[in-house]
Amino acid sequence: MLLGISESGYSNDQIALDYLKHFNKYTKQRRRGVWRLFIFDGHGSHLTYEFITMCWDNKIWPYSLPPHTSHILQPLDVVVFQPYKYHHKKRVEIAVREGCDDFNRVEFLHCIKDMRKDAFKRSTIQSAFKKSGIWPLNASIVLDKLPTIDRPVTPLPSALQIPDPATPPTPVTALQVELFTRKHLQGVNQETGEYGVLLSRITKLSRAAVAIAAAKEKCEKDLKDITVTAKQRAKRQHKDGRHVQTGGTIYIADARLRTAAKDSIQKKKEERAAKRAAAKALKEAEAREASPPTSSNESNQEI
Repeated sequence: MLLGISESGYSNDQIALDYLKHFNKYTKQRRRGVWRLFIFDGHGSHLTYEFITMCWDNKIWPYSLPPHTSHILQPLDVVVFQPYKYHHKKRVEIAVREGCDDFNRVEFLHCIKDMRKDAFKRSTIQSAFKKSGIWPLNASIVLDKLPTIDRPVTPLPSALQIPDPATPPTPVTALQVELFTRKHLQGVNQETGEYGVLLSRITKLSRAAVAIAAAKEKCEKDLKDITVTAKQRAKRQHKDGRHVQTGGTIYIADARLRTAAKDSIQKKKEERAAKRAAAKALKEAEAREASPPTSSNESNQEI
């Protein structure tokens, strides 16, 4: 996976060239025939002289999608981005439930590997090219979508269900359980007119007790998970001052190698410092053993 940054936060000519090199590297050995097709949108960074020249030099056929058609022609927009957004939202929801109040770049990079693994499946990618009419080539798929655009239909709200005033709602909090016991545990059954303990209300009370106990167990488990996750997040967020690169693009594997090399250098420095400290302590111990002991007479005279 290739990551890139820019001062403006948007793609630029250099990032586009780096991506083209990435595309050329990983498709060169898997091509069928002489030429490869490279499909992209009409961003200005894809239409520079250097970009087009690199395409022709490497037998890559550049194809720019027509303006305002990426929603029906670009495979990412047609299929892939939908599950990708779903898995991203799912990771954010899990992080929030575990106590993360700032899903920043560090958290995103921590989750992106799993998100890509779940979203960019072989079947999903093949479906994206098929539904956009690129492969197998099928122009009717796109042409049938041009006259009308499917818009999501908002379902009509269902009729409000008015609860039966004779049946009190099931309590879900400790305070509601106490009030329920005082007001509704005993009374007059409006159907039979009998006075006494009402079986249906005792059933509600037992359900409420089970719900509260289950909620308590879930809260305890969630608190434990939040504590563990918060410690892991704090460890990820800790800034150790290790910069592998400033600007441009870099492969994650290269970043890990650079980080490992810096860690190795730091470890060697710590080992040398420990050896020097041990040697110094040994010399001090030998010096104390070599010094002659003071006699008792001399000590008494000094006193």
